[in-house]
Amino acid sequence: MANVVPPDGAKAVRTSSNIRVDFDTVMDASSITTTTVLLDGKPLSEIPGAAVVHPTGTSSVILLKLAPNNGYRFTLTTGIRDSNGQALTEPYTWEFVTASRVDNPDNPLLVLARYPRLNEFGVPTNAPVTVTFTTELSPESFGPHSVLVRGFPGGSPVPGKVSVKGKRVVFRPDAPLSANHPYEAAISGESRSRRETISSEQTSWRFTTGDGPSDGVVIADAWIESYISADERRFVFHAAIERLGKSGAAASGSQALASGPRQEPAFVVKAAVASLAELLPGQPVKNAATRITDAAAMPVSNGSPPVRIDSAYTQSRGSIQGNSVGAASGESFRSRYDALVRDALANASAVVMRDSGDLAGCGDADQNDGVYSGRMSLSAGFPGGQACAAFTIVPDGAEPSKPVTIPVYVNPSARDAGNPASAGNLQEENQ
Repeated sequence: MANVVPPDGAKAVRTSSNIRVDFDTVMDASSITTTTVLLDGKPLSEIPGAAVVHPTGTSSVILLKLAPNNGYRFTLTTGIRDSNGQALTEPYTWEFVTASRVDNPDNPLLVLARYPRLNEFGVPTNAPVTVTFTTELSPESFGPHSVLVRGFPGGSPVPGKVSVKGKRVVFRPDAPLSANHPYEAAISGESRSRRETISSEQTSWRFTTGDGPSDGVVIADAWIESYISADERRFVFHAAIERLGKSGAAASGSQALASGPRQEPAFVVKAAVASLAELLPGQPVKNAATRITDAAAMPVSNGSPPVRIDSAYTQSRGSIQGNSVGAASGESFRSRYDALVRDALANASAVVMRDSGDLAGCGDADQNDGVYSGRMSLSAGFPGGQACAAFTIVPDGAEPSKPVTIPVYVNPSARDAGNPASAGNLQEENQ
């Protein structure tokens, strides 16, 4: 064996990459087939559309549609022979991991998550101000004044320090912010990613502090990736964790959570997807059959006029558009929503996230960066429709933190819908 592409252990491999095997001698092409090449221990012949071609006598190319943020383990079996009939003396295995939507260097520069969240109230006065983007930032374009935080309206800039790592920029005030005060945050328009300039208009938002500082760990940024294939509906969760201390501003996730010898933290970060189908069942508003265009004619969720509408959303799928409403009937929508989120996070299927740097296992390539990640596949029976991704911190011997939620729409799997596999997407924290 002379060479394999992508190489063994490669991470963030583009999904458009060729999978090539170069041999050091001329091979018997008829022996290199979808039967003698395995993927995750199974013959390639079991994967629809997979094939093996031979551009030269010493090289073979595996044709396979790669999915984002996924691990692949290929094995060449001893059924493979060279042109003299000599078989491989032992199986050869290599593996690699494809790039996630977040790791794609061609992503447009957009805000993926921020903390404090847009228009959030009760923010601890010692909290950092963070923004996570969809692509790598250019650290040299960020200076001490690249992140502007000031009291709103018209306050003076808050002094602090700016740090950049990967796709995330963090501003840590030199002293706690004023209590119960509105603030505006923005990133300078001179700051850049590797490819383009950041829009200050896109990165300006407001929040309001609470009564004072806070102790302990908090979920700062949170974001997800979602993927649909013919076989599964898969989510990859990310949450940036910060440790707050009442003696001053926040310590960085990497410093506060991973300083000294590597130890398991005294808390667990969990994530789950909670279906809201029973609260917000899908309702067709306009399609080829009904032609309903008047909102007053939209059927309500439970078939009877609601006392009031607590929540509503609109989604589209292909040529079909739909609306759903949640109607209060005795018990409030919020309490039912909270119960569904709480149950999802307490379920055995909830993901325990890790700051491990294991891209294939947790969806995150960087260790000790304070970003906890994990992945899960929804069961075949998980209802399509409105849902939410939920995150919580469970300290040892204490109650879970208030969940951070991100609204998501769970499309039926391609198998259930009878449609070809569709691409995944990124979704931002609830703002």
